[in-house]
Amino acid sequence: VQCANDDKWVEVEWGQTDWTPPLTVSRAMRMLRAAAGAVVAHEPIDEDRIYLTGLSMGGFGCWQWAGAQPEAFAAVAPLCGGGDVDDAPDLARLPIWAVHGALDDAVPVGHSRRMIEAIRAVGTTSHVPPKYTELADVGHDCWTPAYEPAFGLLDWMFAQRRSS
Repeated sequence: VQCANDDKWVEVEWGQTDWTPPLTVSRAMRMLRAAAGAVVAHEPIDEDRIYLTGLSMGGFGCWQWAGAQPEAFAAVAPLCGGGDVDDAPDLARLPIWAVHGALDDAVPVGHSRRMIEAIRAVGTTSHVPPKYTELADVGHDCWTPAYEPAFGLLDWMFAQRRSS
């Protein structure tokens, strides 16, 4: 799902190096969650295999939504985003693979590092420890290599099932 040009998934300036949590959920994110809930309620969806991934602004949305509703997802793959480290105890319940380009000049790489460090610090309660890949010679566009079949992210994600 694409966010409208004049909106954000999470009300934060992603280029900042830090901010004060909690991050404010946008109207667009509330509408997305409601729409997804309606699809799950009315369509034949395998609820043990719902995955969440997003890039850049969507990476922020991914971290936020997964932290707010970890029980809804089988796996999460935020790319070049950031989130609220206070969500780490809830995020630790999920298989997570975060990817960020080390040379990203749009979203500081420290955002992904902090999220993974916070999750590792609380200790994962997922059957899969959090993964983090920092691509050394890559800028903001870490999604092109990350979504390539050879990278393995999508195969990893689709192999996960929600814990009962």
